[in-house]
Amino acid sequence: MDMGNGSEAGTSAGEQSAIDYDIFLSFRGPDTRQGFTDCLYHQMLEANIRVFLDEEELHVGEKIADELPVAIQKSKIYIPIFSKGYASSAWCLRELAHMVDCKKSKPSEKEIVPIFYDVKPRDVKLKSQRYVSALEEHEEKFGRQTRQKWEDALKSVAQIKGWELKKQGHWKFIQLVLQEIVMKLKTKDKYVTEHLVGMDDPVEAVLKLLDVDSGGLRFVLIHGMGGIGKTTLAKMLFNKLNSLFDQCCFLGNVRESSTSSGITNLQKQLLSDTSGLRFQDQINDVDDGIKVILQRLSNKKVLLVLDDVDDEEQLQKLAINHIMFGLGSRVIMTSRNKSIIKSNKTLEYEVKPLDDVRSLELFSRHAFSRNPPPDDYVNLSRQIISRTGGLPLALEVIGSLVYRQNKASWYDLLDNLREIPHEKVQDKLKISYNALNHEQQQIFLDIACLFVDEDKTIALYMWKDCEFRPDYSIQVLVCTSLIKITDHNKFWMHDQLRDLGRKIVRGDMRLIDPRKQSRLWDLEMANNIIGTKERKKHIEAICLWEPTRVYTSKEFSRLPNMRFLMLAGGNFNGDFENQFSELRYMTCTRVSREFLAINFHPSNLVVLKLSYSSITEEWAGWSQFKEVQLGGLVQLVELEVWKSDLLEGFAGLSSLKRLKLLTLINCPNLTAIQGLGSLDSLEKLDIWKCPKIRSLDDLSDLKKLKTLMIHYCEELQAVEGLDELETLTILTFHGCRSLKSFSNLFNSKVLDKCLLHISGCPDLEAGLFFGRFSTYKKQKVGGKRRKRKRGV
Repeated sequence: MDMGNGSEAGTSAGEQSAIDYDIFLSFRGPDTRQGFTDCLYHQMLEANIRVFLDEEELHVGEKIADELPVAIQKSKIYIPIFSKGYASSAWCLRELAHMVDCKKSKPSEKEIVPIFYDVKPRDVKLKSQRYVSALEEHEEKFGRQTRQKWEDALKSVAQIKGWELKKQGHWKFIQLVLQEIVMKLKTKDKYVTEHLVGMDDPVEAVLKLLDVDSGGLRFVLIHGMGGIGKTTLAKMLFNKLNSLFDQCCFLGNVRESSTSSGITNLQKQLLSDTSGLRFQDQINDVDDGIKVILQRLSNKKVLLVLDDVDDEEQLQKLAINHIMFGLGSRVIMTSRNKSIIKSNKTLEYEVKPLDDVRSLELFSRHAFSRNPPPDDYVNLSRQIISRTGGLPLALEVIGSLVYRQNKASWYDLLDNLREIPHEKVQDKLKISYNALNHEQQQIFLDIACLFVDEDKTIALYMWKDCEFRPDYSIQVLVCTSLIKITDHNKFWMHDQLRDLGRKIVRGDMRLIDPRKQSRLWDLEMANNIIGTKERKKHIEAICLWEPTRVYTSKEFSRLPNMRFLMLAGGNFNGDFENQFSELRYMTCTRVSREFLAINFHPSNLVVLKLSYSSITEEWAGWSQFKEVQLGGLVQLVELEVWKSDLLEGFAGLSSLKRLKLLTLINCPNLTAIQGLGSLDSLEKLDIWKCPKIRSLDDLSDLKKLKTLMIHYCEELQAVEGLDELETLTILTFHGCRSLKSFSNLFNSKVLDKCLLHISGCPDLEAGLFFGRFSTYKKQKVGGKRRKRKRGV
């Protein structure tokens, strides 16, 4: 981009070239820099988009710097902003030509999306004199060959459908651009496990059924028994095809989310993934969701995957049977039950078990970390796989179970498998569960019933306070393939294993009595059980959902050993003295502003989460947590408050001496966090969208703080004491427009081992790049700018 005569010093090529970017902006500074481009740039930063905005100093007449081609090559989307003077800048034309070359060399990885700012596409196609005259002048200086290259680049990009500003206002136009860019950049690929065997043929077979190159609308049902690989196949297809669709969505665990509240969450995900917008406040029930889905998705070309559907009603609640999808749309469903779809227009594919050769390969990869198995184990391995029925999940779990075990253990396993009929999949998987010790079994059951897709770290707090050794137990569960930890540090479990855990909790399936379960995760069942009069010592965890219900102290007095409570709506009433002594984990959603309980003292609580609540600083619940405000929760390790519109301040935090994680998200009226500087055990502080916070306590005494993330605190002006935090490893400030200084942070050694990310903080960024901090490693800062001075 051409900056005219800017004189600011820039950074070195070596510092810039190591970074990947989402967007490369190419523009002529004098035309658009001060208004449109600057606004677009900062809006992208606030959307957490990594932008390369070129403005580094370069001497007059010098060739394009090495770092510029690297930045272009390492960017995903190129946005040339065509203005009246764009073609007069040789720098802009050089950039454009290089973008076109990169797009040609990697057509599936790069994309050019032009903005026609104050010119029309016909001007860029050289059908008017506006750009032709500029090219004639360039030919005199750079020669005919260079002119032709630039001319070809302009014509090529002008053919691409982009955005035309026309008579729209800048702000509205930028929001439209931003929405589409977010959709293009959204990470769509789904996690697929390693050591896949025998998937190539199924993928090719379903691709033929989908026939994405043809028009029309196609539905494909992938069916087969649990654990056969339906979800893995659907993920691989989604990853392979999503780049061909502007709008795509993968809805997982539809069966698990078949309760009323779960379906509305799936509706919101479907709309969010296909539009880039949030629908949290627009959908209150299933009917609302159906109406919005019909409005938004009708006549749209989409790729939609619905995983683990087991009832046609689920499809009706997602409006799948009623949407008039656009031509070219593809809908993939997976199910254990092929009869859920009655339409003869739906194509079917049955996933078959692995044959003996592929079964042996998959088993060997988990049992020996190699293929084929050692010679003296080949026969024994074949006997074991003959009892798995070619089921990938069973091969993985059983193979992991015998990893590094002696032959005696192998023969014991084989004897157990021989006693189990072929069709009893879960009984075969239960062999691995039986091999766990008591603590490992309890953690496995907790995950299956309560913590699938939940953060691992927070669950660890609860288990450790119950005197478990969760780190080792989780390691065992991962090594035996009973669970996995995702890249986002969340628990993942195959639905067969999740169902196995819940079956174990329920006990004998022929004699289901929820009153005898240790964990009640089914909301309707739990609401019924809580009102029964008998004492329920065996219940350790319960999930309650009934928005208008008032739960009494008498009801909870019958649950003396409860350590986990999830309350979605409702209220407490009565005297709770000497109750909740075992409670460690409590999450409450939409808590009533009027707190009716007295002596509400969960003194051993370790994790507290409050969300979507109308609580204030004077909320009676705070004072019920013993003494003043939050001060009585002396055992609390994690506190999260999310979407509390009326909350203006905290008090009493200073006595939470064990608190390690404090998260405050979307509290628009929060102005103060009193006692924050006294939390000397705090390891992570995460504050999002609290725009009225102007200052924080001096943080210099938080000697254990490792992660500090502050986003969209628009009135926050300074953060003191960071230069004393030698344990800090992650420091992020995003969208804090008023933030001006970090005190002496950049003169300290803190940043030597700290990953710093700053974006959307204009005053701070200016100081960082052009002031005394200019020697710091700029690759740690989110939005990138380069200054250059040139005459061409």
